[in-house]
Amino acid sequence: MTTRSNTIVRPGGLLRWALCLAALVSLLPLRAADDAPARKVAGELAARFRAMKAYTVTFAVEGDDFAAEGSYAVEGDRYYMRVGDAEAYSDGVSKWEVDPSKREVVVDVVDTQSRSLLGNPTRAFDFLDDAFRSELLPSEGEVRRLRLTPVDKGAAMSSITVDVAADGSPRAVIYDLDGERMRIEIRRIEPSAEVRRFDAADYAGYELIDFR
Repeated sequence: MTTRSNTIVRPGGLLRWALCLAALVSLLPLRAADDAPARKVAGELAARFRAMKAYTVTFAVEGDDFAAEGSYAVEGDRYYMRVGDAEAYSDGVSKWEVDPSKREVVVDVVDTQSRSLLGNPTRAFDFLDDAFRSELLPSEGEVRRLRLTPVDKGAAMSSITVDVAADGSPRAVIYDLDGERMRIEIRRIEPSAEVRRFDAADYAGYELIDFR
């Protein structure tokens, strides 16, 4: 673990966020958004990623008690993600989450309905105009600020805010979850990817916890 002056890597905290986001977002009912201009921006955002067969996203994430840099590579339903020292692999059916601080690998079934960037990055931006009421907030320059509020008033997720560039690509995503806030800055998007596959031999001595 490093100090905040460099990078704070808290795999446990990041995995908790991923699980919470995946569960909350996947349980939200899918309904039409209520702001036509905002729906248009959300559609452009989704189309930006659908147009790429494979891509790599570099980002930085910061929450109340952690901060880290990371990246994820996507090809179809497969992905490989790195956040600080933590890693996650998926073949589109199963996922392997590696926590080096605990020397363990957690295996589970992929929740294909999740739209959480940390929980299922393959579909992080392709649902926004369906699951939430959307509106455009005041913003500067060509960046459009899209705020999405869950239709389910009982959801712990209070809102997601996405800064969208003129070309339809995201600049930042802010999750407000049950009083906590997590911001993900999208630093670079490349239209190519090298998606690593999980190999247990790379993690000899790690405990394997399989929930499938």
